[in-house]
Amino acid sequence: MIKKSYKTSALIRVLTLGLKRYGVKIASGDLIKVGLFSKRMLIDDIDTVAFKNVRLPNKPSSQYNYVFTNKKGKTLTFSHTLLEGITAQELLRDLKKLNPNITFTLVLEWFMADEIVKKKLKFDFYVYENSSEKSKEFWQKYPSLSVFLGVTGFVIFGLCLAIIGGIGEYLLTQRFGDNYSGYRMVALVTSGVAFAVAMINLLCSLVSMYLGHKVTVISLIISVIGFFVGIL
Repeated sequence: MIKKSYKTSALIRVLTLGLKRYGVKIASGDLIKVGLFSKRMLIDDIDTVAFKNVRLPNKPSSQYNYVFTNKKGKTLTFSHTLLEGITAQELLRDLKKLNPNITFTLVLEWFMADEIVKKKLKFDFYVYENSSEKSKEFWQKYPSLSVFLGVTGFVIFGLCLAIIGGIGEYLLTQRFGDNYSGYRMVALVTSGVAFAVAMINLLCSLVSMYLGHKVTVISLIISVIGFFVGIL
């Protein structure tokens, strides 16, 4: 009988200041989700395991979760951010050893058969087909990195709006004082948003999720036009 604990992702360890070291464990024949109120499921009773987007109670939005369903239809779920992808692979493989009758969805079969290597950030401007599936695969394999990039994208968006809006407002004030039309600020905001889209697209290229040069170029053109419409 396996008795094993699985480390939480880097994201969870940072958010909990290192207090939550393990997210899931196997003990006494049970799969246990570690927490203040631990949840468990008998491994021999697990029927299916899926990786899907679900909306949980008291949550404002949906997120990808590992969903374990037993023969009675009861479920045990945990967020894909709880474990790094390589740790989740290890857990699923151990469960299959303990209960060979567990059925995994096709997505999880592919996931378990795939090799997860340390992700190196480098620019990749190739546009892949099925970008939505590729992004889902990335979230599953590298949850901490995906959240980090999401937060970075949000910061970039705010900075682009602040910088272009700030420069534009300064130039407007120098030229017109406080007496300028509202459409100029709308144009500057549009410029900031378009510039942010271009920068975030370049950020996505670091993890091979680039949407193409067309998106970058068109966004930059819109940004330039919006800026000059705003200040001239």
